[in-house]
Amino acid sequence: MEQKNVFNIDLRLKKNQKRLPKNLYAIKVLNVDCNEIIYLSTEHDGYTPILETEHEKSNFFCDYLCNVEAMVVSEYFKSIKKEIPKEWYSLCEIMTDSKGELYHYSKKF
Repeated sequence: MEQKNVFNIDLRLKKNQKRLPKNLYAIKVLNVDCNEIIYLSTEHDGYTPILETEHEKSNFFCDYLCNVEAMVVSEYFKSIKKEIPKEWYSLCEIMTDSKGELYHYSKKF
């Protein structure tokens, strides 16, 4: 599945109707320095714990996913031999589990 296409999936579809890649981490980033939108995706290690309390959710999404986000953005800019922009924002974030089911979705704008 092409990276941009993953952001166009209708998330209101029933779980078994969605066809998402397994262990996907995808992020849509706005590079404010040059007003450019960048679509990035990678396969993650499959770590998708069952989160029951708000405290667990907060820790996971603030710590683990922030680290994954920063690493993916950093690696992308390293790969194209450019510096990380001084100002960038995550516009959308998608994560699937080992079955290809939606685990996390966050749209910020």
